Amino acid sequence: VKAQGELLMQLYGLFDEPLRLSPEGVSLMLCRLPANRGKPRLSLSTPAIYAWLKRERMSEPSCVLWRGRSGMRTTTRHGSKSSDKGWAAKAQSISERSERANLRLERHHLECDTLWGRQRDDNRLLVILDRKSRYVRLGSFKKNAVATAMGAKSLLEGSNFKTLTCDRGGEFARLPQFFKDKLFVCHAYRADERGSCENVNRWLREFFPRGTSIDSYSDDYIALVQDFINRRPRKILNGLTPYEIHFATPRSPTLRT
Repeated sequence: VKAQGELLMQLYGLFDEPLRLSPEGVSLMLCRLPANRGKPRLSLSTPAIYAWLKRERMSEPSCVLWRGRSGMRTTTRHGSKSSDKGWAAKAQSISERSERANLRLERHHLECDTLWGRQRDDNRLLVILDRKSRYVRLGSFKKNAVATAMGAKSLLEGSNFKTLTCDRGGEFARLPQFFKDKLFVCHAYRADERGSCENVNRWLREFFPRGTSIDSYSDDYIALVQDFINRRPRKILNGLTPYEIHFATPRSPTLRT
């Protein structure tokens, strides 16, 4: 992009106050500007604007026209880096979790995640899993942070759990207020640190396919799926079910006829 003359002035004006648009907004605004004095309408694609911003930053580092979403907010989504003020900075890092939880030596060390069907759904499926027994708790709650925190509290009511590990998604932003001493947050882009939960999510997709609204599933159906997953024998548990391991319930002997 060779931004010169009138186009250059328009670009600087759109990125500056009071508009301070994003590259996507600038591209859309240029398309809407009327043609001037019989000249063709000035238009640029979004990738072209990003390339121009990159060259402007390299030529003059002190003149940054657009810092991205995180640079325009007082807080960031993920946080927990140097001076960031994101919600994850209020929780403990997974590197501080006890060795007994890391090695799955005892029960009541939990992982949690959310499962969605469609982006425009009102509800998300909250999945809480025990790291040792692989026992799963499921519930459908509103997709905002407050409802997710209240849902986790209701699912864990009466449970004497020791740790709860989640990712840095914005839906978990209220968990530090409820489980401050027991909450641990994974590193960014490290889904493998909650590997058991991700594996169960793959199974749950058989019952909650992607693209199907979570709002359409009843609580009875979700409870039925939870019971089926928890009573399914697992190879990693030597053929036992998560229910038997979690509640220390021996399997009844097989009767031969």
